[in-house]
Amino acid sequence: MAKKRRFVRLSLADLAKEPTWSETPRSTSGRHRKTPGTVNAAGQFSDPHGLELRLITRDVTGAVAQRLVDAGALVVVEECGCGAGPGGCTPWWLDDDQLRKLRGGAAPWVTGRNQAPTWIDQWGNDDHVVVFAHGEVCWGGVL
Repeated sequence: MAKKRRFVRLSLADLAKEPTWSETPRSTSGRHRKTPGTVNAAGQFSDPHGLELRLITRDVTGAVAQRLVDAGALVVVEECGCGAGPGGCTPWWLDDDQLRKLRGGAAPWVTGRNQAPTWIDQWGNDDHVVVFAHGEVCWGGVL
């Protein structure tokens, strides 16, 4: 006869003392390992410093993207339209000189030359806003 498991019932106060999943080593290892500036295997996107970014607005217009950059947003690019997810390409971040060329200029536009999936998202965290250009986006002679 198999042994029966006994479960210990914890009070709500005891449960509140337990670490949450994000406070355990598993939250930062394996597929959840931080990958600064890119997307990890769990689909979490982080800035170049390793701070997690969250999607704010999917599929923003070129005009909105330009307003965000004019206001100081960072820009990251992946040119194949894969979304930079696990197994996809590695996104690249524009440097300060490239961002200066975009600020105050014309809004980005989608070319559709090679029919790659193309869109622009707004991401962010408590430190900054990020414009993520996917696929065939042309912008200010930089992209």
